Amino acid sequence: MKTGKDLSQAKTELYKAQCNCAYWHGLFGGIYLTHLRSALYEHILASEELVCKAKKLQSVEIVTGDFRNEGSEQIFIRNRSLSIIVNPAFGASISEFSNRSTKVNAFDVIARRKEAYHQLLAQLSEEELNNDTVKSIHDMITVKEKGLKRHLVYDSSRRYSCKELLFNAMPTAEELMLGTIAYTDCSQYPYTYAIHNHSIISDSSRNTLPAITKTISIHEADPTIAVHYTISSFNGVLGIECNVNMLAPHAKECHYSVEGMPSEE
Repeated sequence: MKTGKDLSQAKTELYKAQCNCAYWHGLFGGIYLTHLRSALYEHILASEELVCKAKKLQSVEIVTGDFRNEGSEQIFIRNRSLSIIVNPAFGASISEFSNRSTKVNAFDVIARRKEAYHQLLAQLSEEELNNDTVKSIHDMITVKEKGLKRHLVYDSSRRYSCKELLFNAMPTAEELMLGTIAYTDCSQYPYTYAIHNHSIISDSSRNTLPAITKTISIHEADPTIAVHYTISSFNGVLGIECNVNMLAPHAKECHYSVEGMPSEE
C-alpha cells in the first residue's frame, strides 16, 4: 500500500478509537468494562500498525518522553509486532504490552478505585437498596448478590505489571486478593535507567529500597519480552506482580501457561 493511503486509514482507525463509550463511567458501564476498553485498543493498535508499515519499521525502536503529559518520563519500545511502555517513575513497571498483529493490549488493567456509590452500599440495607420509592434511575442502586460490599477492595497504586513487591513473609492468596498484608510496593518509587542495545536496564539505587536491578529486553521480530532481576541486601520474599487482561474469564480461547505446569483456562 502507498504511504498516503496507510496514513489515511491510520487516521480513520484513530477516530474510531475516540468512541465515547469507554471514556466515562456511570450507570450503564464505561471504562470499567474490559470489552469496551479492548475495543478501543483494537482501533488504536490498528492505527499504530499502519503507521509502522508506512515507516517500514524493521528493527527495535526506543523513544523516551512524557507521552501522557503527567510530569514524568515514559519509555516507548516497539519492534515488528509489539508496543511496550515502561515507566521509570513507577519502579520501571510496564503499563502497556500490546501485540499490534492481534490488536490486543494484554496489560489493559486499571486500578480498583473508590466510587461515590460504593458508600451507599455500605450504608443502606438490601431492602433499602431495592426500595420502590426511588424514582431517579441515577439514584437507584440494586444488588445482585448478598454481601457485595465485601468485594469492594481498592488498589493503592496503578495496576501496572512487572512490579516488585517486598514481603517480610510469604503471603497467602487471600491476603493478596484482599490487600490485607503489609508490603513495600516498589512501583511507588522512581528507578534510574539506561538504554543498552534492545534492553532497558533499571535499578533502585537512588531510593531506600534494597538493591534491585531489572533488565527488560526485546528482540527485533519475536512477540516476546524477557525480564531479568537481581536483588541483594534483602532477606524477605520478592513478589513480581503482573496484571493481565484475559477478557471473559471462562472463554475457551483465553488461557495461560507456565513452563513445567499444566495449561490453565
